[in-house]
Amino acid sequence: ARVYDVRSGELITTASVEARPDSTLPLAFASLAGQILDLAGAPRTAVHAFEPPTRSVEAYRAYVEGIAARSRWDLEVATRAFEAAIRADSGFALAYYELSQVVLPTEFLSDSRRFVGLADTAFALAANRPPREQLMLEAYHAWVHADFPRARTLYERVLAMDSTLADAWSGLG
Repeated sequence: ARVYDVRSGELITTASVEARPDSTLPLAFASLAGQILDLAGAPRTAVHAFEPPTRSVEAYRAYVEGIAARSRWDLEVATRAFEAAIRADSGFALAYYELSQVVLPTEFLSDSRRFVGLADTAFALAANRPPREQLMLEAYHAWVHADFPRARTLYERVLAMDSTLADAWSGLG
């Protein structure tokens, strides 16, 4: 990880950690976060509450690749990457959510409604996720099922928890 000064854009330091595939991802996240918090002089207590979205390094790498591709609007690469994340961890709720969002623009007016099934799966897997993530997945689920009043209420609740979530703002229109 690279740590930058937000004001100047200057690289302050880097931190790294190695993890064995699929077994120590939560510990690796905690170690990396701890290094960064130490640099900032912040307490490490917040790290203990963190629950990584997957315990699979392979799934997480594919997920990050999908996020980067989606940010470039390269939907083909993003689709393949999110599908790879799901293959590596079939319980990865956020990968289903992101894949649903990526395929929605091309499938919305077609006979394929795969994006709805993906949203359903993400919502079903949300039960064991942190509250903000659960709420976000529930809001998206309501939105793809055209329950717009409920989706709006849920997105507003998400934003009350964290006003920086662009997906929640997007869900409000």
